[in-house]
Formats: sequence, C-alpha cells, structure tokens
Amino acid sequence: VIKGNLKLGFKNGNLRKTMVVAQFIISIFKDEQDVSVPVVIYIPRITDTQLWKEKKSDPQYKKYYRIDGFDFDQCLASGCCKTLNFHYTVRESNQVMDQMEFNVVVNESQIINAIEWVIEQKSTQ
Repeated sequence: VIKGNLKLGFKNGNLRKTMVVAQFIISIFKDEQDVSVPVVIYIPRITDTQLWKEKKSDPQYKKYYRIDGFDFDQCLASGCCKTLNFHYTVRESNQVMDQMEFNVVVNESQIINAIEWVIEQKSTQ
C-alpha cells in the first residue's frame, strides 16, 4: 500500500486504484492521454495460489517448484518473511526469490507491452 500523497500526474482516479492493487499479481498504471506521466509497473509481494496451480505443470514454470505450498501472507505472519528477519535459510531464500521471479515471468508479456508502449510514445514525440 502506498502511503502519503504520491503525485505522479495520474488523472481520472487511476492513482486511487493503488489501494486495491495488492490483490493483483501485477498492476500497470499509465496515462495514455499524457505520455509525460511515468508508467508504473507494480508487482506486489503476493502469492496467487490459483495461478500457481494453473501453471505448475507447464514446463516453462516447473523450475519454480519450491513455491508449491508457499504463501507470503503466512510467511509474514509467522515465518521467515517478518520485517526484521534478515537470516534466511537457503530454502526460505529460494522460496521468496522463486515466488517473485514467478510473478514477473508469468506476467512477462504485460511488462514487455508496457515498456514497448513507453518506447513507442517516446519515439513519436
């Protein structure tokens, strides 16, 4: 959750959506009317168990097998992911890294599309 008064120039209430983005594995904010406004690609600390169930048998995602049964919320509440814990086992570290990498890789096309949009907008200015 973004706290404070963040002013990036978003119009039409797009910034208000930041309060609910934590429920999505990725949120992309852009102002197609004003390309001077920065594009924000937000990938929160989240575990989407249903998405993992759908993807885990796909060979592209098999390398993330360590996230099977991992849940960031549980990890934050009673596991190694507590804010002041800086001592991770190799297994815990791999789970956290694999979860975040999975979240990025599974959204690769959305991320690339957003970056390509920015490049296209900048090249036509």
